[in-house]
Amino acid sequence: MKIIMFSDIYGSVTTTFIRNEVVYLYKKFDLVYLTQKVEGDSGNVRTHCVPYRENMLKRKINWYLWKLDLKCSFKNRKYAEQLNDFIRKERPDIIHCHFAYEAIKLLQNIDKEFKLPVFVHFHGYDASQMLRKKSYVRALQQSFNRINVIPLVVSSKMKSNLEKAGVPTGHAEIIRCGIDLKIFKEASVASRRDEIVFLQISSLVEKKGHEYSLKAFSLFFNKNPSLKKNVKIIFSGDKPDHRIEELQKVARDLGIDKNISFIGNVSISEAVTLLSNAHVFVHHSVTAKNGEQEGIPTAIMEAMAMKLPVLSTFHAGIPELVKNGVNGFLCEERDVQTYARQIEEIIHWPKLAINRAVVEEDYNIEKHNRQLENLYAAKIKLI
Repeated sequence: MKIIMFSDIYGSVTTTFIRNEVVYLYKKFDLVYLTQKVEGDSGNVRTHCVPYRENMLKRKINWYLWKLDLKCSFKNRKYAEQLNDFIRKERPDIIHCHFAYEAIKLLQNIDKEFKLPVFVHFHGYDASQMLRKKSYVRALQQSFNRINVIPLVVSSKMKSNLEKAGVPTGHAEIIRCGIDLKIFKEASVASRRDEIVFLQISSLVEKKGHEYSLKAFSLFFNKNPSLKKNVKIIFSGDKPDHRIEELQKVARDLGIDKNISFIGNVSISEAVTLLSNAHVFVHHSVTAKNGEQEGIPTAIMEAMAMKLPVLSTFHAGIPELVKNGVNGFLCEERDVQTYARQIEEIIHWPKLAINRAVVEEDYNIEKHNRQLENLYAAKIKLI
């Protein structure tokens, strides 16, 4: 099987879920990653860069039409020539696009002569905030009316979002993200209980809800001042710019800055060490002001694989992974009062074997990859 994977950027530290797929498929099949830019180490995966460039006038016109929500257009003669020349040269059996908004760039420029299956993988913003744009929805409708274009979603909630927006999803496939259980496994040495560590590993963007965690912990400490010397909260991540400084100020203003550590981005091995020494995983996901939502955060899967109880929200596909009162606690978005009470209760919870069992069953990268591989084979036969 010959596969072209496609997105604007390959190798970003925030898209390990893509790298996990690529590494597996690259070992078994002839795979090339088609992109505009490679960030960092490609991991020996073969890549091919086709830049998307517009002249100043065309760019201004397209941006103006997009701003007015009149048109979502990426048609570009030069880009189309390079794109189609590469596809003809490679002669792939399938094309797998990550992020639907970026996939439109390919779908609007690919020649109609190519009848191969094209998978369009939604991950979050492309099935939430972007659906506010009617021109974007129309572009998706036009794409998914083609029998060879197959939408992939990571949760039932995401599929529901698309259906409500009027995007045809009759032949959509739910492909849940998976993690490597050989990497994320419970530490052999138990974490200390004299210091209770709450941990969040994520970027610092709005939808990750860090300020609500800070407010909830402030309420928790106000009610339980004796625990202030025992509880530590660690946040990883460093983007967007100046976000750490903003959150540090919130912590200072709340009087809890001595309990909070912002440690920047971490590697996979560093993340495993942090999870090994933590007691509770925090991920208070919220719908951002622009409407952006999560899919199902892989960071929660990784924490659960290491048996950590989880504090999160009834947001997007998270309730499909975390059952309230079973794998941890969920509260409504921005409900810091309930969140603070849940901190008070979960602080006494032990590690949970059931959490790893959930991930083994439904969010296992090996099962994910086999499901994807079987889906590829089935669609090649049909189209």
